Amino acid sequence: MAKYYVESATLELVIQADDPYQASLWAVSRALQQIFLDPERNPAGDNGLPVQPAGGDFLLLDQELRVNEFGFGHTPYSSIETAPLVSQCGQLMSALRRIEKEGPFHRRRQPYSLPEADR
Repeated sequence: MAKYYVESATLELVIQADDPYQASLWAVSRALQQIFLDPERNPAGDNGLPVQPAGGDFLLLDQELRVNEFGFGHTPYSSIETAPLVSQCGQLMSALRRIEKEGPFHRRRQPYSLPEADR
């Protein structure tokens, strides 16, 4: 795995990944986690959006992510569009929620009862 520097607007993350696309997908996922926060710990403002943390810690994204292995602000870099990554992250999050709800590890177990002959 290589170390990638991913930047876009206020987002600057160093991520270990197999390739620039995977690093970008992880960075977008990290930025989207701000939106899907626990409402009890992160209440929404009057407009229904999460309240910005003190100090302006929100990670903002541009239309593209710039990814390279040399450092922030360096060239050459790979330019990857943000919109398809956001869509893919949404699909992954939906799939994970489905697995959590319907997966084999979250089935309700039937109470165990001995067979008639063993009672």
